Amino acid sequence: MSILGRRTSAIAILLAVLAVAGCGRDLADDISATASAEGIVSVRIIGEAGDIQIIGEDRSDIELTGRAFAGTRAELDLLEFVIVKMLAEPGLTDGDELLIEILTPGNTEIDAVIRLPDHLDVVIEDGSGDINVQNVGSVNIVDASGDIDIDNVAAVVLEDNSGDIDIERVARDVAIIRDDSGDIRIERVSQNVTISSDSSGDIWIDRVTMDVTIGQDGSGDITVDNVGGAFTVENDGSGVINYSNVVGRVSLP
Repeated sequence: MSILGRRTSAIAILLAVLAVAGCGRDLADDISATASAEGIVSVRIIGEAGDIQIIGEDRSDIELTGRAFAGTRAELDLLEFVIVKMLAEPGLTDGDELLIEILTPGNTEIDAVIRLPDHLDVVIEDGSGDINVQNVGSVNIVDASGDIDIDNVAAVVLEDNSGDIDIERVARDVAIIRDDSGDIRIERVSQNVTISSDSSGDIWIDRVTMDVTIGQDGSGDITVDNVGGAFTVENDGSGVINYSNVVGRVSLP
């Protein structure tokens, strides 16, 4: 759900201006903030540069900690970290969303750890840096670069430009809409796995309860094992396709 379908609350929950730099990691500051999760059904994180780790826990609030890095003290003042509550729109959204913006101008970086209630859905729009998500509801990620690691979530929808993808223990479907480069590893999915488009990199999939479908694969090997439904590859450029222990129909180009 786009944030355009929501209206913001009159007052931002938190606005903190922190010290972070425009080039290099010569200076560093600790960052810390909390917000109430009451009435929240999802959290949207917008990051520009730096690693993001999201951990679902048995808790009632949302906590952000981490390190902000810079080259000069003057550039530290350019960084903004903002948490804003987005109110639900009747008929358009199921509930309130918390928006976390990690704004890093120039070459500024923040490595952030976000701890939140484990039932919340998570949406991430990220520029560069690794992403690690564990123990939450559904996960929707649009990422430019950096490795992605997802473990023990309800469902996954993902678009990625570059970097390896590692997904494990998913209660519903996994859908990779687009992956330009990097290896993909998917394991222990309780419903379907769909990779619509993969340009380059190896694909390894194991222990999927229902169907595995790969639409367009450019280059790289494909290895699939222990599939409870069908296994389909619609188009394949180059690389070896290996499969075993597939219960349903196998369809290859």
